[in-house]
Amino acid sequence: MFTSKKGKSFNEVWKLLVLERFLARLSRSEYSDKFIFKGGLLLSYYLTIGRETIDIDLLARRLNAEKSSVELIAQEIYLLNLDDRFQMRFINVDDLDRITLGFKLGLPFNLG
Repeated sequence: MFTSKKGKSFNEVWKLLVLERFLARLSRSEYSDKFIFKGGLLLSYYLTIGRETIDIDLLARRLNAEKSSVELIAQEIYLLNLDDRFQMRFINVDDLDRITLGFKLGLPFNLG
């Protein structure tokens, strides 16, 4: 089985798949040049970082970073249909729970 050969649990592989499906939508959206992909998930593609990555870190550039604007952008990205059988739905945008400025978005989806 893939997960045992790669040393990853099913949940780790599943979360990565969902995150990659979001990145696929972002890359095909009109906002693809407005975000810089950074952080632990990007690093994990090149190095073994010894932790499960459960989020995507993106830096917005040349973009209105007000919460209402981020909500609209997220909705547009989530609604892109890539014929991959993933249906993402927007719930809300929350402020980060730390001192740095930014937002966190949930990534609920249906497969089927």
